[in-house]
Amino acid sequence: MEDIKIEKLDHQGRGIARINDKPFFIPNALPEEVVKVNVVEEKKKYGVGEVEEIIISSKKRIKPICPYFEVCGGCDLMHIRYEDQIQYKQEKVIEIMQKFAHIDSKIVKPIIFSNHPLNYRNKVTFQVDNCVGFYGKKSYHLIPIDYCYIATPKINEVLKQVKKLPLQHIEKVVVKTDEQIEEVMVILEINDALEEQKVISTLKDVATSIILKRGHNEKAIYGLDYLCFPIGDYQFEVSPSSFFQVNLEQCEKLYQKVVENAGITKEDVVLDLYCGTGTIGIYVSKFAKQVYGIEINPDAVRNALKNKKRNQITNIEFVCGDCGKVVKKLKLKPDIVIVDPPRKGLDKDTVAKLLTWNTRTIVYVSCDPITLARDLNLLQEKYNVKMITPVDMFPNTYHVECVCVLSRR
Repeated sequence: MEDIKIEKLDHQGRGIARINDKPFFIPNALPEEVVKVNVVEEKKKYGVGEVEEIIISSKKRIKPICPYFEVCGGCDLMHIRYEDQIQYKQEKVIEIMQKFAHIDSKIVKPIIFSNHPLNYRNKVTFQVDNCVGFYGKKSYHLIPIDYCYIATPKINEVLKQVKKLPLQHIEKVVVKTDEQIEEVMVILEINDALEEQKVISTLKDVATSIILKRGHNEKAIYGLDYLCFPIGDYQFEVSPSSFFQVNLEQCEKLYQKVVENAGITKEDVVLDLYCGTGTIGIYVSKFAKQVYGIEINPDAVRNALKNKKRNQITNIEFVCGDCGKVVKKLKLKPDIVIVDPPRKGLDKDTVAKLLTWNTRTIVYVSCDPITLARDLNLLQEKYNVKMITPVDMFPNTYHVECVCVLSRR
């Protein structure tokens, strides 16, 4: 194919070029580069290509520190400097908000960048198929790896030891770590029985707890069946199946941004939707009169109740249930609502309820700018968007978190 010039990056960090007036998405290509492209897939309205050769390289291109970058599906932006990653994410959020929610660029504040763009992830899921690694980009082809540059050093120590186990009986290995107090949980998802003493003797020098998981059954064969993570002045217990933020340093910055902009007073009732293990609700509880958390995952709610007790919080309650269904029946009228939904965003019942309440402020924590923009389009019927602050929770990937503050008109 003829040489083509890359115009810009798309929202997944892929280069965009036009071939015969059709947009093509090309991973590992940067704006202003001229590249030879192999067409991998061609649809009616778009195509996907791969770089065969870089003819003219971007001045922003760097050599990735990770030897697996071009084939592994874990990272997307390691071929550009971190300051350029930050600029890309800032511009991406602005573009999405302007295009899909008609929000002025001045509403989007400067991104909160990370001081540690490498070795930050405290949780990693390794795939196993007679080797240990990650799936390749947009595929289920397993790439064996020896070291992950965005995972913590403790996780990489576990990776070395896991390879000594009988891998034919293991499907996945999930590793969670707390580098501050050096706790490491290893969860082995197995398809057949493993010799427990063999597992313990192999992993006990790198793990403080070991969990065997078969189907929905979990068994702690070594250490405790939970980890404790510190955020600010609080300790949070997390069970093997509960979600927790993978970047604690950035997580604390994000929570502080929530506190700074929520305007919570001692007279306020705060509703924390999609509350998970109760982290945000507990973090803001000292500023509020009362906090109520709602979460659908029963394991996370059990953790939240333990975290309430562990941190001696008396003004917070938790309800287990689907947020949309629970809020429809809720009698209280909150002064402040904090939402931290999954990637798919708010469900329609929650949006409908938010529009009926006379809530003073909504703080929306989002892991997907696209669904955030969609929901803001709906919420702007009754609320003004005051501020959106991007937070780089996931350096070297295209993902970006946002803290959005809305005020009732």
